[in-house]
Amino acid sequence: MPPPSAGLHSCNSALSDRRLGTGAILRRDWHGQRIEVVIEPDGFRWDGTLWPSLSAIARAATDTRWNGPRFFGLRDGLP
Repeated sequence: MPPPSAGLHSCNSALSDRRLGTGAILRRDWHGQRIEVVIEPDGFRWDGTLWPSLSAIARAATDTRWNGPRFFGLRDGLP
């Protein structure tokens, strides 16, 4: 399922707090699958597609609703 192309957000509070910027790579292993996301100025690139949020990527990768920053370990608590 491709992400919506309108309304991309390049930053959220979790990323700002950690001072992660363009080019940073976020990684998470999920059920034997390595999920790597590159932060870009207009969104988050995963699997060759630009996504509007980390939550959208986490949901697409796991088929479960997730808080994206938490899924990638950017918030308190276990991802």
